[in-house]
Amino acid sequence: MPWQIMSRLKANEVVQTQLREQQAEVGKFF
Repeated sequence: MPWQIMSRLKANEVVQTQLREQQAEVGKFF
């Protein structure tokens, strides 16, 4: 796999994790 794809997948993972954490935070309030 080219490193461009690898780094893009990695960035995607990070974004997914951040989104999940944000949703968890929001879930505490509602």
